[in-house]
Amino acid sequence: MAYKLFVNPSARLDIIEAIDWYNEKQPNLGFRLYKYIQTTLEIIRSNPSGFAVRYKTIHTAIVKKFPYMIHYIVDQQTETISVLAVLCMHRSPDSWI
Repeated sequence: MAYKLFVNPSARLDIIEAIDWYNEKQPNLGFRLYKYIQTTLEIIRSNPSGFAVRYKTIHTAIVKKFPYMIHYIVDQQTETISVLAVLCMHRSPDSWI
């Protein structure tokens, strides 16, 4: 059974900003990023423990084809995943804290 997935407002803003940035560089490139993010989120939902724990209890998953990493927490008891941030890997890892 797939876990419930919640994307925090700050993570939604991360996604919107990234899409806008890529669309400025090339038409529809932001849409391609969004599709890869959605695919990665579906993989996380089906196997939330399948990605590395990098910061105590925070898992990270790399988005294919783009330099972005999804940061999330898994609650095994409630079978929920909370996406905390979707950040460019070229930024400082502490920028989202």
